[in-house]
Amino acid sequence: MKIRKLKKIHLIDPKYNSRLIVKFVNKFTKHGKKQKIYNILYNVFKKLKRLFNFNMILFLKIFIKKNKPLVFSKNIMVQGKSFQIPKFLLEHQKEAKVLIWFINLIKFRKEKTTFLKILYEFINLFNSKKPALYFKDKNIEILKNIEKSKKYSHYRW
Repeated sequence: MKIRKLKKIHLIDPKYNSRLIVKFVNKFTKHGKKQKIYNILYNVFKKLKRLFNFNMILFLKIFIKKNKPLVFSKNIMVQGKSFQIPKFLLEHQKEAKVLIWFINLIKFRKEKTTFLKILYEFINLFNSKKPALYFKDKNIEILKNIEKSKKYSHYRW
C-alpha cells in the first residue's frame, strides 16, 4: 500500500493575513532566526508603502503570477547520455520556483545588511528593472533546453 505524503500547511501571517509571506520567510531562512526576517520584511514593507503608496503583498502576488514557469527540465541519464526532459509543474511548485529564484537574487546582492538587500530588490522589482528580465530569460532558457531534447520527451518517469 502506498503511503501518501501529507501536504504541508503553511500558517497565515498575523500582520498581513498572507501565506505568501510565511512561504517567503521559510524559503529565505532554512535554519535559524525567522522572527528576525519577519521584522526585516515588515520594515521593508513599511518603507515601500511610504515610497510607492502601494500594497506590496498584492504586488508580490501579481509578480509571482506573471513569472510562473510553465515547465521545468529534469535531467535524466539514458545509456550514458544526459537528456533534459520537460516536467510539468503543479501550482504550488510554480510559486515555489519563482520564490526561490527571487530569494537567490536577494541573497547575491552586494549590500551589507539583509534589510538593504531585500529593500533594493523590491524597489528594482517595482520599477521593473532587472528581475523581470531575469525571470523571462530563465523561462526562455528552460524552454530552449527542452526544445533541444524534444525527441526524448517520452522518457518521462
